[in-house]
Parts: sequence; C-alpha cells; structure tokens
Amino acid sequence: LLQQRRELLNQRSEQVLLDILVAPLTQESLAPAVLAMPYHATMMACLQAGAQRTAAFTMVTAVLHGGVKFNDCETLRRMLRLLDRLIRDEGESSCIESLGLQKHLEHDTCTFTMEQENMARFVHQVGHSNPVEAFKMLS
Repeated sequence: LLQQRRELLNQRSEQVLLDILVAPLTQESLAPAVLAMPYHATMMACLQAGAQRTAAFTMVTAVLHGGVKFNDCETLRRMLRLLDRLIRDEGESSCIESLGLQKHLEHDTCTFTMEQENMARFVHQVGHSNPVEAFKMLS
C-alpha cells in the first residue's frame, strides 16, 4: 500500500509510520525478527530525506534505551542500512556551495551532536562472545 502511494505523507502519517518503525526496536527479543522482514526498509523509503534522518535517529535512541544488543552480522547489517542517513553525510551540498555557504552551517549543531553521540553509543550495542565473530561485526 505504501509503495503505491506517490504523494508525500503528511506530518501525522509520518509520525505514525515512525512509531511503527521504532516500537519493536526497544525489545531485544523482537529486533532481529523485525529487522529480518522487508517492511522497515519499505517504510523508510516512504519518508522524505529529513524524516528518514529523524527516523534513523529515533531508531538508534530506541535501541539504546531498550538496551538491545546486536550479536549477529546480518541483523547488524540490516540495522545499519536503516541508519544510513545518520552514517553518510548527504546534505544539500550543491545548494550550499552555490550560495557560497560553508558546509558546517548546513546542519543544526545541537542535533548533529546528539546524532553523533548516539551513533558512538550504538557501537557498544554490538558484540559477540566469539572474538572472531565480534571482529567481523565491527569491521
């Protein structure tokens, strides 16, 4: 149904979609199974770029608050795909450059700092009892 929609979602619809994306990621028993389903990626694709960034930040925050641990490579890979908007800097660089503005002025400093701090904390949610597997996950 979401893939068939061509118009942008309104703010209320985006919030409901965000709630659906985030809720299962607070529970360690649910996160791997839910991330294995294709729906998270489909729902993320329905959001505008700014809303995707907000969704990614909210998902990381939910994982941290829920104390959810990632102990297999595939679940971690799926989560990182969803967090792509926080990992890669894909701002409006051509627009910024054409206006003669500096890249660092593109984002709110406080928001950027919170995003970076949560991503740094997220790394500590990754681990495995086998050092070889742990290394694979972190590399």
